[in-house]
This record gives sequence, C-alpha cells and structure tokens, in this order.
Amino acid sequence: MDILETDTRYRRKIAADAKNRHLKLLPFLASCGLYFALWLPEPSWFSAGVKSLPLLSLAFFLVAQAWGDGAWTSSARQVCWGLLCSSVGDICLVWQHLFLPGMAAFALAQVCYLWALGLHPVRPLLLLLAMLAWAGSYAALWPCLSGLYVPAVGGYGALLVAVFWRALGPPPPPPPWLLAPCSSWPPTSSWPSTSSAARCPKPGSSSW
Repeated sequence: MDILETDTRYRRKIAADAKNRHLKLLPFLASCGLYFALWLPEPSWFSAGVKSLPLLSLAFFLVAQAWGDGAWTSSARQVCWGLLCSSVGDICLVWQHLFLPGMAAFALAQVCYLWALGLHPVRPLLLLLAMLAWAGSYAALWPCLSGLYVPAVGGYGALLVAVFWRALGPPPPPPPWLLAPCSSWPPTSSWPSTSSAARCPKPGSSSW
C-alpha cells in the first residue's frame, strides 16, 4: 500500500512540474503570437522590441527552469548568453544599415552555443562532411558577395557549421533535475528485487 501511495505522489509531482514548465513557456508563446499578429515591417524601436521578445522570453524560461531545478550549470549560462546575443542581433536586423553588427551579434551567439556544446569527442568524419558542406555553400555565395561581406559570410557560415557539427555529437549527461526522481525512487526498501541503479541507466550509456 505504501508503494501505491508513493507512486501516486510521484505522478502528481511530475504533473505539477510539467504544468510549471508550461506556465513558464507562456511568455514565449504569447510574444511569438504578438510578433506575427502585429507584423511590423517599418523599422522602429517598437518593432525592434517586439521582435526581440521571443528570444528574451526563452532566456527567461531557461534561467527560471534551470535555477529552480538546481541545473544552472556553465552550459546553461552559455546558452542563456547565446539567446541574449541573438536578441541583440534581431534588434540590429530591423535596420538595414545595422546588418553587419547584427551578424556579429549572431556570430557571438553561435560561439556561446559552441562553447556550451563542447568540442569533444571530435568525430572527424562528421567534421569533414560539415566542412565540405560549408565550402560548397560558400563557393555558391561567393559571386554575390563583396567588401566586408566576403569574410563576414564566410566566418558566420563556418560558425553555423561548427554548431551543427557539435549538435550532432553524443548528448551531454542529463541534468540533475532529470536524475533526481531516479535517485529518490522508490524511498522504501519494499520494492521488488530490481535496484534503482538497474532502473535508471547511467549517463552516457546506450540506454540514454
């Protein structure tokens, strides 16, 4: 009977956590709806603010969720900085004469994402394919580029391909808030023979 009660409480906690995450995502969904509903083509500070709201809302969600779950790690902070840099890039792209500064802000965001993903393991074959894709795309765009856009597009494309390469690498270990239910479940010794270690695979194993 104790196991059934514990299971019920555990399921309620999972449902409450999911509801809490959904509530934290509401600003992001509302800001996306506002952006597409207003659809402000004219450059102005108001349109720049509306355009930057979705990414700022995602940064808020990341900070609130990671901080509340005790997962405010170095990778989470770097992703947060990447979202903030991307929002600056969105603001710059509202004005045509700020296209290059906007590209620089987005490039800095890609550096933050790359830093968060890490550089290991290398996976040389995937890296080679990504580099070939970047070289082909850059060669196709070359006739359309001039001036500062030649190194800017090449460098930004290389960063995009690098993030793509790292994003296809092995997943990082799960955050502590995901492992917490495994470490505390079940809190009684009356569970049948299967141990918690057997039910909860180790990070990096083939079960994840």
